[in-house]
Amino acid sequence: QRKLSTIIRKPKYSLDEALEKLRGTKGGCPGSGLSVNCKLNLDYRVKSQRMMGTFELPHSCGKFSRVAALTDDDELTVEAYLQGAVVAGNLLQKLRSNQVQFMKIDRVVAPFGTEDKFTKQGRLRSQFKKAELTPTFESKTLVPRAEFSETILKHVRGFYRPFRSDASGNVSTILGQANMENSQHAENLDHILRQLFEHRPDDFGTGPSAKKKNIGVFILGMHINEPQNGAVQLDLDCFDILNEKQNKPLRLHKPPSTTDLAETL
Repeated sequence: QRKLSTIIRKPKYSLDEALEKLRGTKGGCPGSGLSVNCKLNLDYRVKSQRMMGTFELPHSCGKFSRVAALTDDDELTVEAYLQGAVVAGNLLQKLRSNQVQFMKIDRVVAPFGTEDKFTKQGRLRSQFKKAELTPTFESKTLVPRAEFSETILKHVRGFYRPFRSDASGNVSTILGQANMENSQHAENLDHILRQLFEHRPDDFGTGPSAKKKNIGVFILGMHINEPQNGAVQLDLDCFDILNEKQNKPLRLHKPPSTTDLAETL
């Protein structure tokens, strides 16, 4: 017998309806964080379909990060501390004197030209690799010197959020605080979806676990999660960006039947 949960379809909501539902049930905390989970048509066993990067949000998600600034410039070190970095300067020297613990740091930001000077040194490189903190251009942690101060502020204040697809093809990130305006949540989600499409692999929807019914569909589903009230499923038809990107199944060409051929003749 089929399970009842597979027979009864769960309701889907627009973003505004989902936000009101999560805020209005069980007395959700106004300052709690809302996260969005996107189910993507990816196969983790295909290496080219493993997505990772950093979302840039127009509104802070409210999640502050502990940022370390890697620089050999005294002026940039002072700017980094002013923008909220927990540690800045020569991280190798601070590591030797036990002034920094990389397991308690979320991101390491470095200006161009600095990463080669420091990351090639054995102990610092091993610490970066162990904690997955190596500055890279894709993660928006390796930036020009002119953007160094602003980048640190965005990482600290929650305008930049890293993401990575898991083994099931899901990408989760913090959308914002429950007490934010609906329009701010909508703008953050729109930016998240657009950046997902920018990072979309060319071979998505292929692989051992691919299904024919999902050919041409990149985003299979979305949920909004709140710690106290659980998850609410979103209606994909309510998002213009998905219609723009033609996030719908492709109609496979079927060979004509013998009756159709007889009628044409």
